[in-house]
Amino acid sequence: MHVVVWSDPCEFLERCRERWLANEAEDIAFLRLTPERLDDEAVALTVEEESGAVRRTAVLRPSDQLLVSNGRPKDARLLTKWLVEQERLPPGLFGPATACQEIARGLETSTKARYTVAKELLHLHLETLVTPPSTSGSLREAAPSDAEQLVRHREQLQLELNTLRPFDSAASVAEDLQAGRLHVWQDDEGEVVSSVSLYPDRVEGSVYLDHVYTVEERRGRGFASALVHATCCKLVGQGLQARLSVDADNAPAIAVYRRMGFAVDTKMQNLRRMVEHR
Repeated sequence: MHVVVWSDPCEFLERCRERWLANEAEDIAFLRLTPERLDDEAVALTVEEESGAVRRTAVLRPSDQLLVSNGRPKDARLLTKWLVEQERLPPGLFGPATACQEIARGLETSTKARYTVAKELLHLHLETLVTPPSTSGSLREAAPSDAEQLVRHREQLQLELNTLRPFDSAASVAEDLQAGRLHVWQDDEGEVVSSVSLYPDRVEGSVYLDHVYTVEERRGRGFASALVHATCCKLVGQGLQARLSVDADNAPAIAVYRRMGFAVDTKMQNLRRMVEHR
């Protein structure tokens, strides 16, 4: 058993794709990787048998986090040993809960670094589209003139999510607007009250709904449900599968998504390294 460091992102993605597809629910974050996202900072890793069989995959961003897949406990120990020897303690960990806890325990034992759960997420997919109660307003693609308001949406969403990760809301909105990924729900007066971004997954025929947000003072009126439902209607009409994630402790949102026909795939964790105060 050994750790392989990949210098060619395309080779890494091609090498591991079949494994990720076989564990699609847990490895969806890996399937969304592109060569462009695996830039000079990213370190692509696999834990492999001497035969070449891949037992665990990971992508390290030293300034952000370690994205890690599930595997066997001894795979986690080997990956942890590599991180310690290379002095690459990640600020955070993201992946299936079991995988994150294995790595966190190993790093704490080896280095005394401590990690705490910042966020738990549920990955969901649409099983059967159920129509929510009627809500006033309409769906439309976001326009450049919406940018300032949408940046505020995304900044507030990041505060509420409390992931403790670096995030550039303005750059994120600008990229989504340019790609035509941002959609909004406007009320009858034309005010934008909810927004969502649609990301085509590298899983064929699948689209991920992200950054779902409703202005705080307009919540509880069904705008987000109307936005998600109208968006899913379009996706289903095109033969596409809708997916999304939600905080595991956000019981009201989970209940809404379940009523709309979404089902839970798996639970993911986002751990962050605790800072020692002296």
